[in-house]
This record gives sequence, C-alpha cells and structure tokens, in this order.
Amino acid sequence: MLTTRPHHQTYHLYPLLAYRQCLLCSLKGQYEDAIIDCTKALEFNPDYMKALLRRADLYEKTDKLDEALEDYTKALERDCSLHAARAACMVNGVHNF
Repeated sequence: MLTTRPHHQTYHLYPLLAYRQCLLCSLKGQYEDAIIDCTKALEFNPDYMKALLRRADLYEKTDKLDEALEDYTKALERDCSLHAARAACMVNGVHNF
C-alpha cells in the first residue's frame, strides 16, 4: 500500500504510482490494499479510467458488488463504449446507457 504523499514537483505522477502499487498488491492477492491504492489514484485523478475499472474488478473479487456496480456505472457514464462495464451493469439490471 502506498503511504507517502507526493511533493509538488511529482504530484502528477502520484496517480500512476498509486495505480502501479495497486497492481502489485493485486498480483499478491492483497485485494483490500489494492482497493485502497486505486482509491488513492482516483482521489488525485478522478478521470483515471484504468484505476476505476481495476477497482471495480477488485470490488467484485471481494464480493463488494454494490461498490463494483457503482464504479462500473461511473465508467459507463464517462465512456459508454466500455464493454466490461456495460456487461457488468446489464447483469445487475442497469440498462439506461
């Protein structure tokens, strides 16, 4: 889990670093830590689609289905061509995209 705060010169790199840490935690099976790192990446860049979709996937893996659906819905609101997000929403009864 990423624990340091960025300096102002490296602020733009922080979402990437947090996402990278998320991927490492995910590979190790540390899904809760990975979710925290994805959330940090999204705090610094709310439009970071990879982090949003990864967090949705991690929520699914940890049986947090309401949170997963919320992230998939946000992703579809931003880009309706995302097939994984569209499929997840349709399975859960959200069809207004």
